[in-house]
Amino acid sequence: MAGYLCIRGRKILAHRIARWTLPIWLYVSVTGVVVYWLLYHLYRPA
Repeated sequence: MAGYLCIRGRKILAHRIARWTLPIWLYVSVTGVVVYWLLYHLYRPA
């Protein structure tokens, strides 16, 4: 969405959206890796 707005020339609005979505995206990506590691490497199925 922010990329589309930036292409259309609405860079200020795109920046405001990216300011909120970047921390959420980083949190989800890091916790996804942690959950994968916990499920498949730390607690291996018996």
